[in-house]
Amino acid sequence: MKVQAYSPAHITGFFSIYEATDPMRTGSIGAGICLRKGVYTEVEIKPSTRNEIYIYINGLPDPAATSSSVVRHYLKSVREKYVVKISHLIQVPIGSGFGTSGAGALSLSYAMNELLGNIYSKVEAAQIAHYAEVINKTGLGTVIAEYYGGLEIRVEPGAPGIGKVIKHHVPDNLLLIAVNFGEIYTKTILSNKIIKKRISDRGSKYVTEFQREPTINNFLLLSRRFAYETGLMDDFLSDVVEVFIRGGYEPAMAMLGKTVFSVVKIDEVADIIRMIRTEFGESPRIIVSHIENDGARIIY
Repeated sequence: MKVQAYSPAHITGFFSIYEATDPMRTGSIGAGICLRKGVYTEVEIKPSTRNEIYIYINGLPDPAATSSSVVRHYLKSVREKYVVKISHLIQVPIGSGFGTSGAGALSLSYAMNELLGNIYSKVEAAQIAHYAEVINKTGLGTVIAEYYGGLEIRVEPGAPGIGKVIKHHVPDNLLLIAVNFGEIYTKTILSNKIIKKRISDRGSKYVTEFQREPTINNFLLLSRRFAYETGLMDDFLSDVVEVFIRGGYEPAMAMLGKTVFSVVKIDEVADIIRMIRTEFGESPRIIVSHIENDGARIIY
């Protein structure tokens, strides 16, 4: 009894936080883009006399609180007991603004649902992943974005089936390139009241602006302004942004990570990589990915 599911990674450019007493209605509005590189989750279950959960991330044991919350929800939903082995293969940096926690939770929820005979609908399975993200403070709008794929505008907050998304298809001749210098702990940001207010005040303004002109270039421009105005972009990342701008590219900062990204034509990628290596050497991790327009799904 083994199933593999996939969820795209996701980069948020700007957002505004909405909190409610019901985690299903807690979330964010904002805009972001899904990467074809993402999270593949393989789940194997075996009948047992008691429930046991084993989680591995890229081959190493990990407590993975958000994923643990997802699987515990499923185990409470059935009478049988299982040993559950979860293996997350994550193709992008963790804790760096790529939505890996949400992608892990969403792909895991799809896999568990499939293994247990689809006891929930697809949207309900996605809601379980959203709930786990919110209560563990690892994300707000990531799951609904990865559920849909593409370049999305989240115009109403909440879980899939509750929040509202306007989705735009991204042409295949465009790639996302990201330069990562490390982690930012989302939980720390989402627990800081001052930062949260600054984010929400500016994020809602940019959601309105982006709906008037929902293009890739405008997404990148508004995302960069958001990062500067909220103070989330530090001096070092600002220097990275300037390298892109001097090269003639439109960059932005991933929310929330020490990551600068852009969306460019395929034949521009090699030039950007040379530019980054010249300025920063081999230390940053460079991620290049097609855009994922279809969202999360079962693989087998």
